[in-house]
Amino acid sequence: MTEASYIIRWYRRNDSGVAWTIRGINHNGAFYGEWLNYKDPRGGTIVGQLGECDNNHLQKLLASLQSLIDATATPNDTYSPDFIGPLAGPFAGAIARGKYSNPDILLRYKIGDEAISPAFALFVEIAQFLDPIMDAYIS
Repeated sequence: MTEASYIIRWYRRNDSGVAWTIRGINHNGAFYGEWLNYKDPRGGTIVGQLGECDNNHLQKLLASLQSLIDATATPNDTYSPDFIGPLAGPFAGAIARGKYSNPDILLRYKIGDEAISPAFALFVEIAQFLDPIMDAYIS
């Protein structure tokens, strides 16, 4: 797969203990990553392709998020192994661009951040849009 444009990490806000990471989602809707259940240590690979309608919707959301971030500030973080490792502490999600090995982190989300920033609210919308799609890969 070619270099991915976005990397998205989401820890579900329920008691399931499930987190998923899209290591790359391209403009054509192809994606790959993994999921992990922290309560019942198991996980697996995620490889798929969004349908045209879902991909168009996602690309619009991602473009809107990028515009909000570009209009307000430079990326709010630099590369850290914490981005790709378990979501320890208060973080419940993150989004970045570029290569998984050295991403440009756009934002790190903590529960409740959506109340203080439209960018965080849009990130939550993106994660909640993708979450049911990821269910097809999580067993």
